[in-house]
Amino acid sequence: MPSAFFTNTEVQELFDALVAAGHIGDSTWNGALESLPILYRTALPPSETPGGLFEALNKLNQTQRLTDGSLPIEVILVNLRTLSPIAQVTNLVARLLAKLQNGLKAAPAHAGEVSTVSPTEAVASVRTGLRALNELLQDPAVRTALAAFRATLDGADRRIQAVGDYKDLHDRLHDLQFKCYEPIASASRLFPGSGVAAQLEFDAYALRGEVEKIRGIVKRPSLADGEFSWVEDELAVCSTLLPAALKNSDVGKLQEVVRRLRDIVEQQPTLINTLLVQAIKFLDLGNLVRRLHEVSGELEKVGADAKQRGEVEKGAGDLAVVDEALRAAVRSHQAWQVADNRLRLSNASRGQSAEELSEAWVGVERALDKVRAADPAAPELLQLAPLVGAAIKDRDESRIGVLMLKFQTIASDRFYQVDKELKGLCDRIAPVGRDLDKLVGQMGAPS
Repeated sequence: MPSAFFTNTEVQELFDALVAAGHIGDSTWNGALESLPILYRTALPPSETPGGLFEALNKLNQTQRLTDGSLPIEVILVNLRTLSPIAQVTNLVARLLAKLQNGLKAAPAHAGEVSTVSPTEAVASVRTGLRALNELLQDPAVRTALAAFRATLDGADRRIQAVGDYKDLHDRLHDLQFKCYEPIASASRLFPGSGVAAQLEFDAYALRGEVEKIRGIVKRPSLADGEFSWVEDELAVCSTLLPAALKNSDVGKLQEVVRRLRDIVEQQPTLINTLLVQAIKFLDLGNLVRRLHEVSGELEKVGADAKQRGEVEKGAGDLAVVDEALRAAVRSHQAWQVADNRLRLSNASRGQSAEELSEAWVGVERALDKVRAADPAAPELLQLAPLVGAAIKDRDESRIGVLMLKFQTIASDRFYQVDKELKGLCDRIAPVGRDLDKLVGQMGAPS
């Protein structure tokens, strides 16, 4: 991978064009930055001055792909092409983008080098390969040759579907919190005052809808063995109690609804998130990659169409990119989960002795060693950690309070981003599961 994507002259040319267009810290430049991961974006030099803008461009030019697969300089150029109304900027950006994208396609793949194919591009390639394989299965000779692979494909199909289903359930719990619990809890403080009942009637309707969506998800085959008794025992009860509370102006029943919903949104998302991460670990896409390469070999033996066979082979190779992206995301998520737990324990120790706080912070530092290895996008946090450690060693309560608050805020933001990136990858691979399902159906029942 290059240490920089553009020459100093090209960076200077882009800088001059942005300055001439008035894009120093304006809405166009800020809009171009908006879709970058928040922790990376906030680590860029402030660009409200010409000097800051020039430093930011140089950092963007030297940053390789982030853990979510995005390339910061490419993101910025694409956004500037869309947002800038100045022809001088858009024409230059188009030329730089063409050079960048041609360079990425032409870059040779070396052993141990990270692929320049993004997870989104890789998933598209995998789906193209699976569609080609589905078409080839119209030939009875191909179906016979690939019969031995059915169990592998079927197992992968079910595991990918399980990931998608847990992700759907997690999303619905998010909706339950923001569309139902929070408005109901807020309105309950004024109930049975005037106007509140009408809002709660609407909330009751929304709650019934969310209950039905969640019921449908937990009945899916991949989740059939899960422990979801809370759906009927707690959530469904809420959708019955709420209308009754409104009908009878019963404050006690309404408070019971709030309590039950609060317990659900406080407990279940964490549990489902844990199950989701476990399901991702069990995907075993590496085995599917190996088997699809073997499928490609069998296709060659039976004389299958060379173009379609090539699409299957390329899809198998790009599935390895998706596999590595998921593995990296899970490693980062696990490291941050431990660090987040350690940080909570450290915060809880602040009211205890200095020795206990110091011991708890040692646990945080050990967890951050894992973060350092798993998440290269967390430099600001890792730079702040020694300052917190020094304040704890000096027993400087005022510095401890300020630094730990800042540390906690940055850590929480980064963990949220890591969690979001992992779930984004889950969304991207979900269609692959549907394609595999069609493929397994095309192969027929196992003999």
